Amino acid sequence: MVEVMGIIFASDNENKLNELTIHRTTASLPFSGRYRLIDFTLSNLVNSGVTKIGIITKNNYNSLMDHLRMGRDWDLNRKNSGITLFPPYSLNTSRDVYKGKVDALYGISHYIRHNKEEYVILSNSNIAMNIDYDEVYDRHI
Repeated sequence: MVEVMGIIFASDNENKLNELTIHRTTASLPFSGRYRLIDFTLSNLVNSGVTKIGIITKNNYNSLMDHLRMGRDWDLNRKNSGITLFPPYSLNTSRDVYKGKVDALYGISHYIRHNKEEYVILSNSNIAMNIDYDEVYDRHI
């Protein structure tokens, strides 16, 4: 696969999960006792060769940060790539939380533009399945 980076939205559909996401983000919801929902998305990306991954957070993301531990479990604790967590603000100069996905992407556009990767895979964190992004990429091209 050509150089591809991944962007994961950690806080999607929280208004539909009410009590489950009062103290944690959707991405850090437990799954089968041992895993968190974000584990599936991270594993799918890493297994497809994506080693630069940005995670856009919105609220209640402390448990997510504790779980990720800078990506060690996915071999993403690297100096030149790995996991980058983005705060829930639309712009660094502002303290307004982004309004939607497009606003969040605009807030990290500097990160996307200043990397060598030609393509970006956007994904939610609430997908509990195996996805071969190599195949998805080939079909897209």
